[in-house]
Amino acid sequence: MFSVYIDDSGTAPDQAVAMASVLTIPAKQIVALDKEWETFAAKAGFKEFHSSECIRRNHKSEFAQWDDDQVRAATARIRQISRKYAVRAFSFAVTKQDYDSLLTPEMKELFGRFHYTWAIQHVLTFCREWAHAVGVSLPFEYVFDWMESSPAKAEVEDVMALFERGKPGHYTNYSFKKRRDVPALQCTDLLAWSSYQVAQHHFFGKPLHPIADENYAGFLKFGDEWLTARSISKEGLSVWVDKSVKTRPDNLRILVEAKQEERQNRQRRRPNSRGK
Repeated sequence: MFSVYIDDSGTAPDQAVAMASVLTIPAKQIVALDKEWETFAAKAGFKEFHSSECIRRNHKSEFAQWDDDQVRAATARIRQISRKYAVRAFSFAVTKQDYDSLLTPEMKELFGRFHYTWAIQHVLTFCREWAHAVGVSLPFEYVFDWMESSPAKAEVEDVMALFERGKPGHYTNYSFKKRRDVPALQCTDLLAWSSYQVAQHHFFGKPLHPIADENYAGFLKFGDEWLTARSISKEGLSVWVDKSVKTRPDNLRILVEAKQEERQNRQRRRPNSRGK
């Protein structure tokens, strides 16, 4: 069995790119990863690694007094741990402006009012395609970075329900956990932050933070068979809309009805819902 750790970037309203990133780790390796992380964190002197706080040296964080050498040493060690335990990594990015300009309200009702929801669907698909290609058996366990109860979280639950249709039991084992309690999510956070910085540079020409450049190059050195990082242009998104929706209106109707039904079922199950 594999555990899939999923982190977001760009979910704040003022951010122009939305991204989902994934580390896929054999479940039998999680205990060893946790022990190695505990030793590393204690030696480095932090309780919870958060990439943006560390690399920006947030003055309210435990990284406020770190210098560049400490940051580079920590992120290099996290890359090493990620490569040691994760067998596959994925990320997917889309600009919010492109998404909003090409998807109608009806399409967003199905694929996500929140851009991150749509990015999640792609990384889940990448995981499934990889599993089929290499002969790995499903289901996986899916661990999302913590989200408070909200419309955004409800949409993630909708995604898992839609993926479950036709694949009974494949997408029911998921949870939302706090990053500070899950070293694998802290590893995924570095991949997500680095990928997000590169996506901003790719889409908008924003100068790339030197440590982001260093980290992303370090991840790429692990090879294409370890990291698949994709983004979609406005033209590519337009083609996807045409193929996925406009030429298949019956599928859109069926999926919208299924989504509405699952929401009603989840409301009835709410006292026992996940992530509470």
